Amino acid sequence: MCGDSTAGDPPANPDPADEHGPVSCPACGAANEIPAAAPPVGHRLVCSACGAALVETIADANGAAPDVLWRLFRYVDRATINPVCPHCQQRNYALCVPANDRWGWHVHADADSVDNGDRALAATCCHCNGEFFVEWDLEALI
Repeated sequence: MCGDSTAGDPPANPDPADEHGPVSCPACGAANEIPAAAPPVGHRLVCSACGAALVETIADANGAAPDVLWRLFRYVDRATINPVCPHCQQRNYALCVPANDRWGWHVHADADSVDNGDRALAATCCHCNGEFFVEWDLEALI
């Protein structure tokens, strides 16, 4: 499943002017703008009103594989993960990561627990506003 794509290879240089229209949140119906180009690492593809994942496939426990984001939005080199906040135990949906960094990560409650800061991404929980850290087991491209 991960890495399998029936949509063909993405273009080397996608047109950043290719705009996505607003997407309605599946949970609350609020309109949300979707970035035209691949969002930066750490960005969340969630509803600005309620925090729900904007696309149902992103709400899968594992996040969205690169081929899913390519088919939906034509994003190159992005995947999403759905880490659970170590403070409140709530899932934080659709955190954007580099495509090859979707697997082999774990969450820390504080910076002191992080083994290597070069392999970690700070995140803020959308439920409790607690800061936590996602650390990759191998060198990440963040």
